[in-house]
Amino acid sequence: MDKDRPERRYTLQEWEQVLDPQVRQVQLLGEITLSVEETRQLGQLFGRLIKIHQAWSINKICETIHQKYSCAFAVFLVSQGLHDANAENGYWPDVDQTFGQQLDSNWHRQLGLLFEDILRQYSLPLFDDIGGYRYVSLILLHGGIPNYALFDYFQHLLRPAVTRPDYASLPAAELIEEWLHHSSGRYFSDKPVLRFLEFGGQVAVDFVERTREMAQEFLETGLIPSAEEVGLPHRIIEAFHKCIIKEGCFDLYRPGEPELRLRRPEIRLDPWGEGLSLDLLPQQIPAKLSQAKISWEVRLDGQFETSLPVRLERVGYHLQTPTKSLVLERVVTSVEISSLFDGQVRRTWTYALNGPLLVLDPNCHTLLRWKISLPARPLWLLYPAEARLEIKGPAIKQIELPPLPWGWGGFKGEAWDLSRATQVILRQGEEILADIPVRPDEAAHRPHLIGGYLHRTFNLIGVPLYLGSPPAIRIPLVGRTSPEEELGRWRLTLINPWPASPSLDNLRRVPLNELRQCLVQQDGYVDLLLNHPALLGDAPLGSYTIRLRGPLGRDAELPLRVMPHLYLTGHEALYLPDPQTGSSEIEILIETAARITFEAQVEDNPCQVSLLEQEGDAWTYQVNVPPDATEARLVAVRIQPEGNPIRVPLQIPLRRLRWALTGDTERADSQILVWSSQTLKQSLDALEQTVAPILLVDFGHAGSTQDVTLMPLKLSLIDLDGRVLQAQRLVRPLRDPDHLVWRFELLAFLDTIRQTSSPAVHFELAWITEEEQVRLPVLSLTRSMQVDNVQVQIQDDGPATTVIVTWHEPVWLRNRRVRFWPVWQPWRSYREEVIPDGAEGELRFSVIGPEFLIGKYLLEFIVVDPWTPPPRPLRPPTQGPNLVTVELSSPEERLEQIERGIQTAGPNFSLFLEHAFIEADRDQRQAALNDLWQCYHWFEQATLLQILALIDLVQQSDDRRLLTLLRLKMSKADRLQQLIQSYSDRQIPEIYLDAYRDQILLRTGLWPTESCKILLNFPYEPVQLFALMHLIRRGTEFGGQTILERVKQHHLSDADGVDLFFEINPNFAATFLVQHRTDPDAQRLLMGLIERNPEGDGAALIIRSGYFIRSYAGWGRIDRIETVDENRAVHHFFKDETGFRLFV
Repeated sequence: MDKDRPERRYTLQEWEQVLDPQVRQVQLLGEITLSVEETRQLGQLFGRLIKIHQAWSINKICETIHQKYSCAFAVFLVSQGLHDANAENGYWPDVDQTFGQQLDSNWHRQLGLLFEDILRQYSLPLFDDIGGYRYVSLILLHGGIPNYALFDYFQHLLRPAVTRPDYASLPAAELIEEWLHHSSGRYFSDKPVLRFLEFGGQVAVDFVERTREMAQEFLETGLIPSAEEVGLPHRIIEAFHKCIIKEGCFDLYRPGEPELRLRRPEIRLDPWGEGLSLDLLPQQIPAKLSQAKISWEVRLDGQFETSLPVRLERVGYHLQTPTKSLVLERVVTSVEISSLFDGQVRRTWTYALNGPLLVLDPNCHTLLRWKISLPARPLWLLYPAEARLEIKGPAIKQIELPPLPWGWGGFKGEAWDLSRATQVILRQGEEILADIPVRPDEAAHRPHLIGGYLHRTFNLIGVPLYLGSPPAIRIPLVGRTSPEEELGRWRLTLINPWPASPSLDNLRRVPLNELRQCLVQQDGYVDLLLNHPALLGDAPLGSYTIRLRGPLGRDAELPLRVMPHLYLTGHEALYLPDPQTGSSEIEILIETAARITFEAQVEDNPCQVSLLEQEGDAWTYQVNVPPDATEARLVAVRIQPEGNPIRVPLQIPLRRLRWALTGDTERADSQILVWSSQTLKQSLDALEQTVAPILLVDFGHAGSTQDVTLMPLKLSLIDLDGRVLQAQRLVRPLRDPDHLVWRFELLAFLDTIRQTSSPAVHFELAWITEEEQVRLPVLSLTRSMQVDNVQVQIQDDGPATTVIVTWHEPVWLRNRRVRFWPVWQPWRSYREEVIPDGAEGELRFSVIGPEFLIGKYLLEFIVVDPWTPPPRPLRPPTQGPNLVTVELSSPEERLEQIERGIQTAGPNFSLFLEHAFIEADRDQRQAALNDLWQCYHWFEQATLLQILALIDLVQQSDDRRLLTLLRLKMSKADRLQQLIQSYSDRQIPEIYLDAYRDQILLRTGLWPTESCKILLNFPYEPVQLFALMHLIRRGTEFGGQTILERVKQHHLSDADGVDLFFEINPNFAATFLVQHRTDPDAQRLLMGLIERNPEGDGAALIIRSGYFIRSYAGWGRIDRIETVDENRAVHHFFKDETGFRLFV
């Protein structure tokens, strides 16, 4: 019983006077705590009222309760359910028992309607998505989690949420979904818990986040925050305390940092471009997991669709996966995406697309997950074209979306503003496919940023960037209480996760009514001025996170970045690629405040930054962005006199013209969009087999200058002789102005392509600007050659030898080539010969020297286009209509030549390896294996390409011992240095580097220490980090110094640095960091290590806030530490240091 409430209330009027102001301050009636006895007393009073007026009609009694005792009645119904463990099975009979009256079902229905009316009167949540018994479910849901079910919630759901690494970093909404569908804790939780989590909406999300914060604070400090601090009902705090003290369901320890923070993929719609697609968002990968083989696995309608391997890239402090977009070409009812590490599923997400109505957020174009009702705000609605949409209420149809591509062509899309609508009905003929109520939009009552100068460029990507004075936060007032009382329920937390100016340490859970000087009250809302000196001031610099916690369901987290001054130019123009070489470098000019410098975020192929001018308070930089980059990733840095530098990440989007072909049947991952600024190449046969090929053209984010897409675009099909065979024009429709992707459906060109006799055609994109006509080849198509009866003859003509190739070709084509790929010497390069256009089944060319005239070859007949330079060819498969193998010498003859060469010149790796390939080709497995062992003994003679060929053949032989020994030789320092240097000098392509890497990663535990040091320069950073982990595991000073240096250079985050130390060798880490504790970075890492391992060696060396110590007054907790001479607050000091004052 609350201390300000008498033990007994004798009248309903007194109860109403106490409960009315409380109801006006809560979102969930269960936030108001009544004891069991108080609930019983209040119920008896209502029972007496009903008995006294039993001559009245039900409606009149309900009207009396509504007019005089509405708050008391609603709180009683909810409290009855909270204390009744049998409410799920028989709520109304227990209410009757408390009333002392036997009421029938008509009474129960009228009382339920009365409860709904009271909720509407006080603008309390109606939870439109709730199912089950309409009134009982609503009453129980307003109670939240009843008292008898709290222990199950704490033990089986909340505890894993704050102690398991895979749960610790999930957003509350995703955590709830995980609990409901994947967690074993759902099997041990009572039905009211699961109902509240599933149907409680934003109220449930805020409740989970607050209880998680409560539990985390207890694990970190041993203290439980007050109900007012964390914004939870007193009964929740009391139950949690009981759970800890009496049941012991929480152990006092600080959990480790979360291992993995995975973001949910999104279903996105671009009706003007690629249609519906699955966006695999970038995932931040901890350094200690960077060596894992990471992949995405996608299932459509429960069937495996594709597996996508991931190559990590560094962005700022962290490694992350690149963004991928998978086009959904056919109608599906479910999409399942899994993230795999070394073949093990770490996380799975599921989207259901089986309803007759798909709903999307028009701001970000992403699929909106809904259950029974829709929010009253602008939405995109997608439904079967043969159905009819009816909207009740004054809704506004904004636009009709263009027809969708592929299998989604049978759907219709419309943009509607449902802000004042009440119902959405979807009909097909006389049948109602969907009848959906429209609920008030929860987001409309949550705080949001207003004002300030928002840099539009950065508003397109990530956290908003404000220039100069920061914005304000508008907090809507619902008007159920006075503004002073409503503001008293709000708590502000304002932090800077990284160094910033000003740096905020003490603005946590501050009641807004204590910040009156920062507030401006208007009709219906209050503005919190972030530029007030008590908050951020007029010219802050850095990244901040603002959390506002108020009535349940209205919490908001608002991240933002602020810089005093930033002006950009050069990024807004549309950059066109060169038809031959592709994209070129882009030059951007940046003007910013004095003493701010810039660094590149991306390690591979970073931007080059140079200071051009220092004039007064403005510094100007030139940034050169490498070709193909679609954004410039930079970090603005300002060095501070004390402490760490302030760093503000910036992602500047660039407007590069790019294009992509969907439905590319020549790629295994054909549904993944691969954007390019060079002419795409594909065979005509493959395009003809595509169900609905589409060319997408991306003009990037809209710029401030005149947009070329205001002009009509034309796509032309042109043959080898320059004739335009067909053209298609597009005129800009009404569409989203921020991002411009155009769709050309190539199905309309297929008949023309089939009819032309040209061996190669290409698509050209053209438009006219004020200065010129732009023409770009975007897609080249070549016919596949079909050959048979291929023969090769050798004719000796003296010093040169003539090779004669004859074949039969059903259709004579032009622009032909033939490539000779060595079969017995696969490390050798191919030879390519031009087939003259007039040649009909015969090619003659001369060779000098005997090397080409021996061995076996795979002949590849191709057609090339004359418009673009050919890409580096890859070895083709062994079979195909344009492929044939020929032997210029017999295996026996060549084996004999090799054996004579070994006898004459001595053992030779190249000869042994060729001998092995010939024996394998003859299916003489044991003879080939003998040769492979000889290759092992003479391994030092091998080139890098020979090593890779050797490994391929050994893997086919299945000799695991030989394979292991070869991998050890491949891991030697001199070999690795040769590999890195060859790649740096562009002597080998990335595909060979990756193949070599995959082999050495299979035996990392036996890497020599010197090899680990060499691998710190490997061109792929996960390999560097893996080598670094081995150096730390071995306790080498070099490894510790490398981590410290990379943290200093901002190539490793503090979290990754601590991970590499703590997870691998915590004792070495503590010793090393203590030795280097005068270094601020080492000291910071040491503190992180101690937080991760409070029982380790490092913890015994420091005194810090929060520690418990024994003093003359007994045991106490250190509240703060100050220096004796300057009274300066510090977080910690070492035990061997003096001059500090403790406040206990």
